[in-house]
Amino acid sequence: MPPAGFELAKWPKRHDFVVEACPVLTAREVLADLAPGERGRGLWHHPSQPGLRFLTRREGAAMRTWLVCPSCHSPRGALYQQPDSPGAPWLCRECVGGTGAMYASERYGLRHPLRAVLTPRKVRSRERRAARDRRLEARVVPAVRARLAGSTHIADIHERLSRMVAETLVAEPSQNVDRLLIAARDVAARITRILGTRT
Repeated sequence: MPPAGFELAKWPKRHDFVVEACPVLTAREVLADLAPGERGRGLWHHPSQPGLRFLTRREGAAMRTWLVCPSCHSPRGALYQQPDSPGAPWLCRECVGGTGAMYASERYGLRHPLRAVLTPRKVRSRERRAARDRRLEARVVPAVRARLAGSTHIADIHERLSRMVAETLVAEPSQNVDRLLIAARDVAARITRILGTRT
């Protein structure tokens, strides 16, 4: 096994911090206190926090607001602060601490506690996934209830569920097939137990 000095010389530690250990400030959190009419266009400053600059520009069909990094002047969705330094400036991931920050997944193993901390991008991704699941549930659940309203036999229920799963997969090809099949089997098992207790 090569000595630690050899490994450090060959693979130097370029980042002193990890993103999950840094305090984070997202554009969504800062803009939550402002009414839509108080937000500017182009480059503008927060009314109560002059040190923060924003960039509002059109991206596609929507207007999106970014935080501007004071160091590299790039638009970012989140700014970070050096850990254990409350007075340090808010900078982007590539500028914080002077050397930038890396993700915990790039440095630590799966069991490290920092791997359980969600980054702003992961939080937003999970929120979008949950909203997408709620929209899908709002479309599928009423149809399931309507289709099963007149069912009295277990075989009929299983046949109707199988048909609905197939129709859902055709209408929503991006959905996970395994998740839909597991959900359908769970619904069938619950209905079977309910009918079994009533007979």
